[in-house]
Amino acid sequence: MKSYALLLAAAFLFISLSLPAQDKDPFQAYRAEVLEVYLDRADLQQRREDWLNISEAGSSAAEAAWEKNAVLLFENGVELQEARRLVQERISCEVEKRFAEWLVRRFLERRALASFDWLYAAVQQQNLSYLYLTDQGKIRRDESGDPLLKDGSELAEDRARWRQAVQEAIGNSLDEWR
Repeated sequence: MKSYALLLAAAFLFISLSLPAQDKDPFQAYRAEVLEVYLDRADLQQRREDWLNISEAGSSAAEAAWEKNAVLLFENGVELQEARRLVQERISCEVEKRFAEWLVRRFLERRALASFDWLYAAVQQQNLSYLYLTDQGKIRRDESGDPLLKDGSELAEDRARWRQAVQEAIGNSLDEWR
């Protein structure tokens, strides 16, 4: 009975040693949430340099967290180095993707605000021209401080000119976006 168990153990050992080693998944030890925390913080930054510094710290932290777990998975240094290279590539791709998204958001936010401000100023200018009584570019006011409106005798023409001017301003704003 003892020899039977010994023979079975030897056969199991022989079979397990003769099987090819299974490829280990280098991402098994990778924790994306480590990098994600840093990238979320970087996304709040206003300056490019700040974003890059925080993301670089996040890349280092993610790689260190991976290495802590990966050391137990890989038997030799060659496997560990190849796995590290793959993980570094994934981290770099994630950082590059998020940086591109951050740049687009920054551009669009600035562009949208400038465009809105310009359009708002154009509408205000048309209001001064067609809606209010003005004196040297300032709205005239009555005794109680309320703005004085034009009398309305040319209301239809003023309305048409106002709309045309505002539509041109909107068109110019859209052309600027293109």
